[in-house]
Amino acid sequence: MHDSARHQETFRLEVSVRDGCARIRLTGDLDMSRAPRLDEAFDALCSERVSTTIVDASGVSFIDCAGLRSLLTIADEMERNQGTMHVVDASAPVRRILELSGCELLLVAPNWLTGSPDHKASR
Repeated sequence: MHDSARHQETFRLEVSVRDGCARIRLTGDLDMSRAPRLDEAFDALCSERVSTTIVDASGVSFIDCAGLRSLLTIADEMERNQGTMHVVDASAPVRRILELSGCELLLVAPNWLTGSPDHKASR
């Protein structure tokens, strides 16, 4: 199989919305060629009037600065619209890039989501 065809198959994005909460599940490489898909999915969610966006990053095997930019853009847009964004079940690459960039607060999920205070959603 051609490398670019294999690379195309290494990213999957699933979106669901329920009771004002959007859940985006990411699998594979979130890099400069895949980040625009996340941006487009979030743009489509803006019309849903969600108050919380949960990004399940447990399946992310690689993330570069474009993927980080997409996550930070979502967080900024949610905050600008009086909402919140949280990264849950972050894989080691996602947890590392968020910590290195000083954005580890995105890894702290709210009590209502985890059932416990100050739960690090990346465990």
